[in-house]
Amino acid sequence: MQQKKEAKRSEKLKKEIQAIRIGFIKQGSSLNRFCTENRINASNVYKLFSGRWVSGDKHDQLKTRLINASKGKTDFLTKQSSSQAE
Repeated sequence: MQQKKEAKRSEKLKKEIQAIRIGFIKQGSSLNRFCTENRINASNVYKLFSGRWVSGDKHDQLKTRLINASKGKTDFLTKQSSSQAE
C-alpha cells in the first residue's frame, strides 16, 4: 500500500517538473536558465521535484515561484521585491 502511494506521488512530481520545463521552453528559455538567472540552486529544484524536499515555507515558495514563472507570470517577482524593500 505504501509503495503505491509513493509511486503515485513520484508520478505526480514527474508530471509537475515536466510541465514546468515545457512552460519555460515555450517562453524560449529553460528551467536551468531560470535557476541561473535568479540565483536558485538547481539541485534544490531537483530535490523538490524528486520528493526529497517535501515541506516547509521555502519549499512552498520555490514551488510556487517555479510554477508561476513557467507560466510566464512575473507579478510574483514584483511582490517579492517590494516585500523585501519594506
